[in-house]
Amino acid sequence: MTDGLEETKPVGFTTQRLAHVDLASEIGAIDTHVLRMSRTIIAPDGGYAPHSHEGRPELIYILEGTFTDVRDGMETHYGPGEVVSMTNGVTHAIRNLSGKPVTYISVTVRKP
Repeated sequence: MTDGLEETKPVGFTTQRLAHVDLASEIGAIDTHVLRMSRTIIAPDGGYAPHSHEGRPELIYILEGTFTDVRDGMETHYGPGEVVSMTNGVTHAIRNLSGKPVTYISVTVRKP
């Protein structure tokens, strides 16, 4: 019982863990970081240049479209319903080569 509200169990919920990041091993002390959730749209031929996720773990859930993730010269294509994980030490680039917009939700732990 908290704040006068009775705790109840959820009804009709199905939860599937899509990804997991151990924050202590990724960034150490988290008191200088924030948790950020964003919705991003990448236009056709748009993308991010190679960048590092050192101390900045991120999870991306693709809603629509397909983008290409490039790590160590290897290309991987991700589409709707897939999760992309960037953890400590990952350097990658993202490109939308599909000819259609890509929309995704990202959750990032980072310095403000």
